Amino acid sequence: VTFVAASPTLTQASALSSRSTRQASSAASYQSQKHQKQPWHPWHGAVVLGVAAATARRRSRATCKAVVAASRPALGDLMVKPVDSKELISKSRPAHWVIRTTDVKANLRFFTRIFGMKVLRHEEFEKPCAITCNGEFDTPWSKTMIGYGPEDESFCLELTYNYGVDNYEVGTGLTHVAVAVENPEEALEAAASMGYAVDGDVISGPDSYKFRVLKQEADQAEHFRYVALRVQDLQAAVRFYCDACGMMEMDLVDIPS
Repeated sequence: VTFVAASPTLTQASALSSRSTRQASSAASYQSQKHQKQPWHPWHGAVVLGVAAATARRRSRATCKAVVAASRPALGDLMVKPVDSKELISKSRPAHWVIRTTDVKANLRFFTRIFGMKVLRHEEFEKPCAITCNGEFDTPWSKTMIGYGPEDESFCLELTYNYGVDNYEVGTGLTHVAVAVENPEEALEAAASMGYAVDGDVISGPDSYKFRVLKQEADQAEHFRYVALRVQDLQAAVRFYCDACGMMEMDLVDIPS
């Protein structure tokens, strides 16, 4: 999960943002030159894939990890230390949650038709992310931000797509993401009609991610309610998310097991 700070005064954070912007601009220019004759869409993986991605698919996972690790900056250059930045962290909020997808188009249909989300932005990258936003894959990749409002005001999801990667190992840490909508019953019916499994108020979406559908109350502006995780050490997790990340414990009932 990524956090956004209320104050943009950190030099290192500003430098990282500037570098990411230049990379996005370079990637956008590359795609524009490469596809002048044919409009490009994020789900046209076969068009962009080509020989490079086919070669990348044959590389071993160990080699990919080594390549990504070699290009990754030192952690200390990117991260804000909680002990030194308590005031900044207290004014911060979660910005987005990253999920990996093997089919961008299927995900866009899922989130727009069932949850009423919209695409906020889309970016293309030629090289893997230095902080493994796209996982440890040495491939070109893209990210698509989706949600309900501007990223500087609302929480959203980041869909990452690795060209040439057609499946991911399902992890055990993330259980589900809870999203509130005006009409939960209508959303659940829409999911079922699109062929997605529905268990109570939980939908199993693309790439095996699960989403809980809740009722959006009139006094709640944020649609994303919470992210449910499995942890090995509950007390350590609470200390990390509350003390280091500035979150608060929520009193929730009837959370699906």
